[in-house]
Amino acid sequence: MPLFDLQAQSEFAEDRPRSQLLYDSEAARVVLFNLRAGQTVPPHSAPVRVMMLVVAGQGQFRTGEDTFRVRPGYLAICEPNQPHGFSAEEDLTVLATIAPRPG
Repeated sequence: MPLFDLQAQSEFAEDRPRSQLLYDSEAARVVLFNLRAGQTVPPHSAPVRVMMLVVAGQGQFRTGEDTFRVRPGYLAICEPNQPHGFSAEEDLTVLATIAPRPG
C-alpha cells in the first residue's frame, strides 16, 4: 500500500498551479494540487465524480454555480459533468480523488 506524506509531497510553482499524480488505477486517480496565493484552476467538468479535500491553506471552491470559501478539512464532492475548480487566497494544497479514472 502506498503511503504519502502530503506536506513533504507539496511542491509549488511560481508561474502556475502545480499538480502531482500520486496514484492512478482504473478505479481512481489521486492528484495533489498546490497553488500559490492568487493562482486558479479554472472551472471545468469531467464525466466522473471528483472529490476535493483542502489539506492546507485557504481559498475558494467552485462547484456547479456555487462558490464556497474553504480551509483545511473542507471536502467538496462534484457529481459527473458538474463544473468544478478552485482558487487560492493563500498558498493552497488540495487533494483530488477522481473516480473512476477518466478514459
